[in-house]
Amino acid sequence: MDFWNPELYASSSSAQKSWGLELLTKLPLTGSERILDVGCGDGKLSAEIAKKLPESFVLGIDLSEAMVCFAKTHCM
Repeated sequence: MDFWNPELYASSSSAQKSWGLELLTKLPLTGSERILDVGCGDGKLSAEIAKKLPESFVLGIDLSEAMVCFAKTHCM
């Protein structure tokens, strides 16, 4: 059973996105990475990583089918 509400999560996920983007600046990335975002939630962070590293491959996964559907709809 999927207990996540993607709309509610998306309205309050700005802290996770900020922390993820801050961590991204501390990593020695070359721009040609293959990045797996485990527990991607609403997909906002995965999408930002893909924008910042356009030559990289970014894949977001989540146990919640509802979150994955939301991410596909809103962040691709």
